[in-house]
Amino acid sequence: MPPQEADALLLAAPRRPRTHRWLVAIAAVLLMAFAVVGWVQHRQLGLLSGSVQYNSDNIVWSFYQLHSEYLLLRDQLREAARHPDRLDGEALQQRYDIFVSRLPLVAPQRTAVVMPVAPLQTRTLARLDEFVQQADRLLGPQPERPFTAADVPALLAGLEPLATELHELSLWATVQVADLVGNRNQAVREQNHMAIGLTIFQGLLTLAFAAVVVHQLRALADRGQALQGLAARWREARREAEAASSAKSSFLANMSHEIRTPLTSIIGFADLLLDPAQDEAERAEAVHTIRRNGEHLLQVINDILDLSKIETGKLELALGPVHLPTLLREVATLVMPRARHKGLAFELHAEAPLPLLVHGDALRLKQILLNLCGNAVKFTHEGSVTLALRLHEPGGTLQFVVTDTGIGMTPAQCGRLFQPFTQADASITRRFGGTGLGLSLSSQLAASLGGSIAASSQWGVGSRFELSLPVSREALRAAAPWPP
Repeated sequence: MPPQEADALLLAAPRRPRTHRWLVAIAAVLLMAFAVVGWVQHRQLGLLSGSVQYNSDNIVWSFYQLHSEYLLLRDQLREAARHPDRLDGEALQQRYDIFVSRLPLVAPQRTAVVMPVAPLQTRTLARLDEFVQQADRLLGPQPERPFTAADVPALLAGLEPLATELHELSLWATVQVADLVGNRNQAVREQNHMAIGLTIFQGLLTLAFAAVVVHQLRALADRGQALQGLAARWREARREAEAASSAKSSFLANMSHEIRTPLTSIIGFADLLLDPAQDEAERAEAVHTIRRNGEHLLQVINDILDLSKIETGKLELALGPVHLPTLLREVATLVMPRARHKGLAFELHAEAPLPLLVHGDALRLKQILLNLCGNAVKFTHEGSVTLALRLHEPGGTLQFVVTDTGIGMTPAQCGRLFQPFTQADASITRRFGGTGLGLSLSSQLAASLGGSIAASSQWGVGSRFELSLPVSREALRAAAPWPP
C-alpha cells in the first residue's frame, strides 16, 4: 500500500456499525482497543518529540562549550604568565567575557528540565561563581583598576583547580543525556510491543465475527499495516536525524581546528606587523607566514566546496585536451620546492610510449596529482618522492603512480583512507594536521573523470598511490616517445 493511502487510512475515523445490540458490544470493545492504540500512538509521538522539546543536544553542547572556553581562557593566562611582556589585555578581556557568558547556559534552572541537579553541578558552579567574583574586580564590567601582568598568577591560581571538576561536569552531562535518550528509546520499544499486541487482539476479535464484520476486518487490517509503516518511517527518520547529528559533530570537530589554526596565525602575525619595533626581516617573515596560512585556509575551504559540489552532483568538469608534458612540469614546479625544503628528492619518470594529449579536465587532474604528491612530501621525512607516468595498453588506461619512502600505513589504516574527514589515525592528525578531505575529494574527482585511485603501503617503508584514467583509442594510436 502506498504511504499516502496508509496515512489516509490511519487518520480515517472508524465507521460505526448499525446492527443488533450484541454488535454494539463488539463495537465498544473495538473502540476501546482503538482508544488504547491511539493512546500508544500519542505516547510514541510524545517520546519521539521529547528530544526536540527539551533540547537535550543543546544542553550537552552548552557544557562542552563551557569546558572549551575554560581551556582557552586558561591557556591564554598561561601564555601571559610565561611571557608577561606580550600580555594582550583586550584579547584576555574578550576571552574572559565569553567564558562568563557560558555560565548561565549550564545553570540548574535551565538544565533541570532534562537532567536532575547533581551535587557536582551545584558545587562546580559555586566555585565558578567564586572565581568570577574574584576576577570581576579586574576584568568585570566595573574593574577596580586596570589589569596588569602582575595580576596573572593570582588569577591563574584561582582558575587552574577547576580543570578536573569542569571535565567531570561535561562527562556527567553527556552521561545524563545519554541515559535519558536510552530510556526514551526503551519506552518507545515497549509502546511498539503494546501496539503489536493490541493489533493482534483486534485481529482475533474481528476474525471471531468474520461473517458479520468482514468489511470492518479488512479496514482494521489495513489500519494495522498503516501503523506499522508509519512507525517504521518514524524510526528511519530518527536514525537519519541521529546520523546527520553525528556527521555534523564530526565535521565541526575536524573543521574547527583546521580553520581556527590558520586564522589564529594570521591574526597574530598581523598584530606583529603593527608593532613598530619589528625590523624588516621579521616583518617579511610575518608576511610570508600570513600568506602561507591564508593559502592553507583557502585550500581547506576549496576542498569543502568541491566535496559538497560532488556530493550534490553540481561539480562541472571543463573537459578538453590535456597536454601531459605541461601538466607534469606544472606539478613538479609546485611540489619540488616543498620537497627540497625537507631535504627530499623529487623525481619524474615518463615511460615511453606515451600520448602527448589526452581528453580530460586539466585543472581537476592537476588538483588530484598535487594532492597525492603533497601528501607524499608531507608524510616523508627522508628519501624521495617519485611521480611516474606510464601507459597500460592492454587495459587502455593512463597510470600516474606516486611513490614515497615515508612513514607508510597498516592495512587497517589504508582501508580508511578515502573516507571524508578521515586520516589513517588520530596520531597522524595531531602530528601532521590536515582535514582528511584530500584523498576523499581526489578519489571522487577521479571517479568523475572515469578513473580510480588505488593505494598500497607498508608500515615504516612507504606508500604507493596509483591514479588510473581511461585513454581513447586515438590517444593510444598516437602514443610515442616524448621529445626531450
